[in-house]
Amino acid sequence: MKSPVFIAIVLVLIAVVVFAARLFLLDREITMQAVPPAQTEEGNNDGFVDITKQAVETNSDLQEGIRLIENGRFADARVYLQKAVETETDPNTKSVADLTFASTYFRDNQPELAAENLLRVANEPSYPSSTRAFALTTIVQQYNATKDISLLKVFGDTEEFNTSYLLQGAHRQIVTLFPMGLSVAYLARIDMDRFADKAEITYQEAIEKIDADIIFQNKGLESNYLVPNIMIAKANLMAKAEGLGFEDRREVIKAYKDAITTAKEKLQATTAQFAMLQYMNYLGKNVEENTVLIDEALAIFEAEKLTEMVVNHLGREEVVYEWPGIIAIARVNEAYVTFFSQYVPVPQQ
Repeated sequence: MKSPVFIAIVLVLIAVVVFAARLFLLDREITMQAVPPAQTEEGNNDGFVDITKQAVETNSDLQEGIRLIENGRFADARVYLQKAVETETDPNTKSVADLTFASTYFRDNQPELAAENLLRVANEPSYPSSTRAFALTTIVQQYNATKDISLLKVFGDTEEFNTSYLLQGAHRQIVTLFPMGLSVAYLARIDMDRFADKAEITYQEAIEKIDADIIFQNKGLESNYLVPNIMIAKANLMAKAEGLGFEDRREVIKAYKDAITTAKEKLQATTAQFAMLQYMNYLGKNVEENTVLIDEALAIFEAEKLTEMVVNHLGREEVVYEWPGIIAIARVNEAYVTFFSQYVPVPQQ
């Protein structure tokens, strides 16, 4: 019998963010070769350069393009952004303009064009590896939010390969370019299953990279919005490690609560609510042990109004099979059903 369940991580879809240049390669081979290898980047890992901020401050065409985007004039914006790409000589600034250009197609309701242009950005060897990785990440996160399979065509034949294979290939390409915490966490969960005898080592190495990325992204005015999402991915990875016997339950709970708190501190209501849903999905895997914590989480929800993005995802019928912990809670907790039925139809038990 179906119960309401809820999709977990929704990231900011169209943020024009470029990270400072640095590169740490993971010891995993890429499964698909849509993107050429990254060139080694020189830089001081102890320093921080906000490439986006620098680009906007120095390129007037990029400034005008962003202004037009903010006014919803996407086609007009692309004229200025294309000019910035064609005339800019600094590869960092040029990469920001090009990434911005590609991302406008998402805002302009042309997702396949956006994916194609973002792949083009990722394929440009003169751009910083961080920019190229973020271009691919934007495609993946847009897919995660919309489940539009056409976006994954840039990673392979969507009829020949299943979604999991295409996503795994995409994430391996991302971490080969740049160790983004979201992709590191995604791949660690898979590799802990694939290489069970090395699961704990894989986990510890991934946590170190994720923690480093959280610190790094938190420095950027334009990239720190990612931090709560990376923290959610870290908590999910820790929950998996707990199930394998090498993480403490108390630390997992703390990780979820830290993600929720950080999202709220950064005024990211939607991310905070999805973090709550992920946390509840974790708690629901052992309802009896976590009854008090489940009630506490519901009390927080009851004091809020769900955001439009969360409600839209709650209404998707296909998510009903994806969240066993939340299903378990819904089967025994009337308060849960009562609250969420305000927003989406709740099947009778």
